[in-house]
Amino acid sequence: MAELRKAHLYGQYRECVVWAGTIIANVIEDILWEKLPKTSTEYKRLKNNGAEIRGATKRGAFFKKATGRTLTEWLEGYEKQSMGWKGLAKNVETILNDRNLLLHRKKAIGPKEGQLAFETCMNFLYALQYGVSFNPEETDYRF
Repeated sequence: MAELRKAHLYGQYRECVVWAGTIIANVIEDILWEKLPKTSTEYKRLKNNGAEIRGATKRGAFFKKATGRTLTEWLEGYEKQSMGWKGLAKNVETILNDRNLLLHRKKAIGPKEGQLAFETCMNFLYALQYGVSFNPEETDYRF
């Protein structure tokens, strides 16, 4: 989180996308580890071949097995609770896709994408942790 905040403060938008995507992907995987039934084939696949499982599969079928809904459906539930989360599900997918394209040098990232990555990651974390939307004007950035 500190690296994401630092990248955002210094205008390092490419790093914002990478850090935001990494944080979101790791949180999703943590949810799967916690909520998937330990005897399920999905849990065993994640344990034995986690690196080979596509992110879309983790966010779709695996997440549905773990929570009863896909990640998109789950995030859309948060969107209905607050205006600050409008487009959260779409933005999470965008950040994860942009991160992958950036890492494979197939997409140029600009300031707009960096800002979206930072705000989306923070909203994602705030939704999960606190049930409130992130407000950048009220955030204290001191480490």
